[in-house]
Amino acid sequence: MHDESLYADRVLRAGARGYITKHEGGEKLMRAIRHVLGGKIYVSERISAHILEIFSGGRLRLSVLRSSSLAIANSRCLS
Repeated sequence: MHDESLYADRVLRAGARGYITKHEGGEKLMRAIRHVLGGKIYVSERISAHILEIFSGGRLRLSVLRSSSLAIANSRCLS
């Protein structure tokens, strides 16, 4: 997982609008393509969980977020 998250970090920082692992199936690939074409950002569930872990400092601190921020985070990261 470490290598995958490193690659995801690099490509997203370079301007990519999505990232999925090579182990994702065709259905998830099509979902990712639709999201990106619709102007959204898409990352696989495993990568999004890892990103949330990094941003939360190892613990999810959802109580600090307002509900509107949480809705935005959910729609972007967990789609």
